[in-house]
Amino acid sequence: MARTSDSKSDNEGSTPSLHANRRLKMNLDITEVREQLGGISKYRLAKMLNVRWNTVHLWEIGRFKPSFIHLERILGLLKSAPKKDDNKTEGESNV
Repeated sequence: MARTSDSKSDNEGSTPSLHANRRLKMNLDITEVREQLGGISKYRLAKMLNVRWNTVHLWEIGRFKPSFIHLERILGLLKSAPKKDDNKTEGESNV
């Protein structure tokens, strides 16, 4: 016999697909990314990601979003980037 009452409840409260979740959670500000990477240019970031500079520009203005592969690469660059405190010399204080 076919399920009648349970079939509707299976879809209720379901979460979006994994692909949709990735898009929701991976909304990066590319301008901030460039700043965190030492203020690099759009051209330099493009070279690091193997894309054209205008692709980076289109990401920044929100016309397009980076693919999941490019987001992974960007996150990898951010993980390997020196922290802001790492740029201080030994004699500098936090004040």
